[in-house]
Amino acid sequence: MRLSRRQILALCGSLPFVQTLLATVDEPDAETLEKSPFAYISPFNSNKTLSHCQAEVWYVRFEDALYVCSDSVSWRVQAVSQGLVEARLWLGDVGEWDKSDQAYKSLPAYTATAEIASDDVLWDHLMGLFGKKYPLEWLLWRRPFRNGLADGSRSMLRYTMM
Repeated sequence: MRLSRRQILALCGSLPFVQTLLATVDEPDAETLEKSPFAYISPFNSNKTLSHCQAEVWYVRFEDALYVCSDSVSWRVQAVSQGLVEARLWLGDVGEWDKSDQAYKSLPAYTATAEIASDDVLWDHLMGLFGKKYPLEWLLWRRPFRNGLADGSRSMLRYTMM
């Protein structure tokens, strides 16, 4: 018996693991994008599996993209530099994330395309947004972020939802 593409898609869509996957990737919700305190990010490997490198990071939203300032040697930045630009992002807060048994994976999830944003004027604007979103933390981190972007030890990543 030969199945058409439509029948194959219908069959695959009825499988529990496919339904679970589809249910966990939400359409971007403006309030979630704006208000969530953290992003949990995992780049996709070249074989489309999620990387084991996952982290809780600060982010800001500007012009329909999320921005993350990361250490330039982090896998998030290195993956983009190697052309691995797709990533999964979860938004929310699970407490001490590295002790949460991957509880962040139950948060709203988004697939995004990453690129390195290297515009000094944009960086200045984003630094102000980070300061507004994380006012107390920013007292300690403003200088390392600014200096790191200036000397190349940090990179600004732009995540655009797919």
